[in-house]
Amino acid sequence: MVHQLKTETKCFKAVKAGHKLFEVRKNDRDFRVGDYLALNELSADGKKYTGDSILLRVLYILDDARFLRDGYVVLGCAGCTVKRDAAECKEPDVLFGSERAIAEAEA
Repeated sequence: MVHQLKTETKCFKAVKAGHKLFEVRKNDRDFRVGDYLALNELSADGKKYTGDSILLRVLYILDDARFLRDGYVVLGCAGCTVKRDAAECKEPDVLFGSERAIAEAEA
């Protein structure tokens, strides 16, 4: 499954630079290992999308009440390249996909 997620510029840039390979998210989407996260960058004012996106694959999920607020998870991720027939994920490189490529991976 591909989850389309809004992402603030600060966090988006950290992922794009390869410094942040995890997401802390409310688990209202039933995230699972093997899912894809399509991070879509929001403008600085948070009112519109910039058009920049990154595709990540979920490799690990931390769901432990000792460390997280109730209902939240930490998703360990790897960047992906998107090919016509499938998405290929490699760790720890962060590679990028366009929205069209994300749609192709979802099909």
